[in-house]
Amino acid sequence: MAFWFLIASVVIALAAAAAVWFGQKRETARVEGLRLALGQSAAPTACTTVDFATLAALPPPVLRYFRRVLNDGQKVIQAAYFSQTGALRTSLQTAHWSAFTARQWVVPAAPGFVWSARVAMPLATHVGVQDSYVAGAGSGRVSLLSALAVAAESGQPELNAGALHRYLAEAVWYPTALLPQFGVVWTPINDHAALATLSDHGITVT
Repeated sequence: MAFWFLIASVVIALAAAAAVWFGQKRETARVEGLRLALGQSAAPTACTTVDFATLAALPPPVLRYFRRVLNDGQKVIQAAYFSQTGALRTSLQTAHWSAFTARQWVVPAAPGFVWSARVAMPLATHVGVQDSYVAGAGSGRVSLLSALAVAAESGQPELNAGALHRYLAEAVWYPTALLPQFGVVWTPINDHAALATLSDHGITVT
């Protein structure tokens, strides 16, 4: 009896390991597919360098910002890749922070991004988290051990707008994406502030 119990336990363990392995392969392929689709969705960029002379009509605080963070004549950022480490919490109500590592790809001419993270959980486990905005569609996905999907959403209007808003908010990391040639419209508020608006695939965020 003990022998057969041992055999059954081994078989179950192997089956579980195989399910996790195949699941991780599937999730990795999904991220790669999103990344390739992001690159393919990029529109050709007519102007590939920064020209301060074309920015003279921008609100003064915006022009000052660009002169501080950019160089006249530099190439615009066509694509960016980030590797991140840090800690996050799932809500403002919790005091617990979870360590995470992440990779992020951004293509301003799309515009869009793909973010793939691994968040540490108790008992040496983790969850995989994916967030993206590709070709006008936002998507989010959570998977146990980066293998077994436990939550997934894609294409809802609120999700699409939220993902595009994240892209715009993070554009200070790749600041040429905030230039008018990438579709950003700047509206003056006062001498120290201006409002950035970006429209894509019928979605508008500020």
